[in-house]
Amino acid sequence: MLPIVLAAVTGMLLAYQPWMERWLEPQHFGVRDDGGEPLDARGALAALREAAPRATLHEVIVPENGARRPYVAQASTIESGGQEQWYALFVDPYSGAVTRRSGAAPMGVIEHFHSTLMVGQLGRYWLGGSAFLLIPLTIVGVYLWWPIRRGMLQRFVRRRDALGWHQVLGLLSLPIVLIIAVTGVTITFYQQAMPLLELATMSASRPDRPVVRSPEDNRADLNSAIRTVEVQYPNARIAAFGEPRAANQPYVIRLRYPGELHPEGWTEVYLHPSSLAILGEFNAFDHSPATAYRHSFVFWHTGDMLGRAGRAVWSMASVALLIMAITGFLHWLRRGRGRSMRSRGRS
Repeated sequence: MLPIVLAAVTGMLLAYQPWMERWLEPQHFGVRDDGGEPLDARGALAALREAAPRATLHEVIVPENGARRPYVAQASTIESGGQEQWYALFVDPYSGAVTRRSGAAPMGVIEHFHSTLMVGQLGRYWLGGSAFLLIPLTIVGVYLWWPIRRGMLQRFVRRRDALGWHQVLGLLSLPIVLIIAVTGVTITFYQQAMPLLELATMSASRPDRPVVRSPEDNRADLNSAIRTVEVQYPNARIAAFGEPRAANQPYVIRLRYPGELHPEGWTEVYLHPSSLAILGEFNAFDHSPATAYRHSFVFWHTGDMLGRAGRAVWSMASVALLIMAITGFLHWLRRGRGRSMRSRGRS
C-alpha cells in the first residue's frame, strides 16, 4: 500500500505542475499576458539566438495558443574543455525575455520521488510492481462490488463508513485509475512492454527517421526550416522544433493539427539539413495502435491529453486513490478485528 499512497500524493502535486512552476520559478514561468501578440516560433528562435548564440537547440517546445507558458528549450554548449554543458532556456512569448536554468528544477525533486521514491532502480521497480498489482486489484474490486451494487448509494448516505467511501470513490475513479496504472507500468517496464504491445496488436515497429546520405557542409539555418514547414503545412501549428546533432540527421519539426488531443501533435516532418527539401513525414496515430500509444502514454499518465481539465480530473483521481488505499486498509483491519472477536467468542 505504501508505494501507492506515495505515488498518489506526488501524482496529485504533479497534476498541478504548471501552476506550481509559476509559483516556484516565477523568473522562468511567470508569463504575463500584456494584451499584445505573442511571439511565433521564429520570433522565439530569434530571441534564443540573441541570448545564446553558441547554443545547440536540441528541442524547443512551443506553448499552446492562449496558454500562459514560456517556450522551453533544451540546449547545450561545448565549453572550452570540450565538455558539453546542458541547460534549459525559457522565452517569455510576450516580452521576448530569455532566462536560463542550469541546475535541477524544483519540481524535479517531486518527479524523481514519484518515479523512484528517491532510492533509484529499486524504488522504480517497487512502484512499477505496485502499479502492475493495482490492475488486477481494481478488477477484483469490481468483481466483489458487483453482487452488492444495489442500494450502494443509500448505504453510503446512511452509514458513510470506510467501505462506503471505498466503493463510491472506486466506482467514480475506476477508468482513470486503470489508465494511470497501465501507463505507469509502461513507464517503468518500457523496454519489455512495448514489444509485447506490438506483438499483441500486430503493429509494425516505428520506422527510423530518414538519414541524409550525402550531407553537405552548408547547413541551412533553423529559421529557414521553420519557415519552410509553415509554408508547406499552413493548416498545422508548430508544436516543437530543434537542431540535428549530426550532419547526417534531418531537421525534425513536430506539428499539431486542429482537433488533435495530443498536446504536441501526432506528426513529425523531416527536412534535409542543407536543401530543406521535405524528406518525409510520420504520423504516429495513423501508423499503428502501438505507435500511437508509444507516442502518447506519458501524456495519458499525466492527464495532459485532455488539457487543463484532464490534469484537474487526474488530480482528483489521485486523491481518490489515496483515500481508497486508506479506507481499504481500515476495512481490512475492521474485518480482521471482527474475525478475531468471533473466534474468541466461540472459544
